[in-house]
Amino acid sequence: EHFHIACAIIRECRRFGIPALISEQGVEFVIPQRIARVCKNPFQKGVMWQEAWRIRKKEVAVLNQADICLETSEEDSWLIRSAGVKASIAVIPNGVDFDYFQPQEEINAVPTLIFIGSFAFLGNIDAVLWFSSQIWPKIKNAIPDCRWLILGYKPSKEIRRLATQDIEVKGWVPDIDVDDATDAWI
Repeated sequence: EHFHIACAIIRECRRFGIPALISEQGVEFVIPQRIARVCKNPFQKGVMWQEAWRIRKKEVAVLNQADICLETSEEDSWLIRSAGVKASIAVIPNGVDFDYFQPQEEINAVPTLIFIGSFAFLGNIDAVLWFSSQIWPKIKNAIPDCRWLILGYKPSKEIRRLATQDIEVKGWVPDIDVDDATDAWI
């Protein structure tokens, strides 16, 4: 899982003669690239571009050592291929367990958006902050009684500050089952 630890895993796979598979939840070098594009501070912008280049070089080198790379989208597959990955690539999209998550027949709930993701990952912090400033106001304008529930491990101070009457920052929950996670609003 992820290229960060993959060098050690690949080494062990080679030692035991088994295929090395690397699964990525997203292309890592894209994150600092996106931050650099919107960064206003020229020094920070330069640091982010440099970090993107450093990560890209390392990520491509590691992925090229794998027998197969698993990506979650065609776009990610295209990104790593265009960055220079020559290893075999398969796309396996993220999915939902439809046996566990079943639509409820009748529910008298407030319209609620739910974000689920670990805030130990900088990309999730960036996504929620961007959504709160660019998208959430438009949703509230169109659906005034809409609520937003933010779930995820270790929400940062910036994320916790988003909490209002209409935005609940719950942080980590033991189960993301809608009844358990949104019990305050259902």
